[in-house]
Amino acid sequence: MTRILSLDDDPELLQRFAVALNLAGYEHLLATQSKEALSILHNERIDLFTQDLARPDMPGWNLYELMKADDDLRSIPVLFLSGFGGWYGSHIERLTEFGDDYLTKPFRLEEFLTVVTAMIKRRHKRIPSEEDRITAYERLKSDSNWKDKDLDDLYRRISNILNELKASA
Repeated sequence: MTRILSLDDDPELLQRFAVALNLAGYEHLLATQSKEALSILHNERIDLFTQDLARPDMPGWNLYELMKADDDLRSIPVLFLSGFGGWYGSHIERLTEFGDDYLTKPFRLEEFLTVVTAMIKRRHKRIPSEEDRITAYERLKSDSNWKDKDLDDLYRRISNILNELKASA
């Protein structure tokens, strides 16, 4: 199963990512501190890393540069998330140089899943199967406090996004 690590200092946002990514058929790991994320990156097989650019413990660009200088981590694609509206020259230059992706907060769940899935697809040439999604859905349904209607609606939205991406391949 494809594994995604998310680093953000907002636990509520991380929880929303976890539910959405699990329903999409991805395994999702969470970190709230840069040191914790680095440890996971070094000790687990991670297929995609999402991180907030502005964090109190270490700016996202600094962690990104550490990753790109490390032979074991440099090939992991990074999706940057930021509440800073608009683009600044240094951001564009860095993304152009390293070729990863960026979303400005707030963003819709559909945008996030589309970018994540496209990045995974570019790297692995596949997206999660329907079987992966059903398994995750059943697990979340039995383990979570979500209302059935909310979970069903979210699962349907995620399935539609992934089916559209699969059809466009």
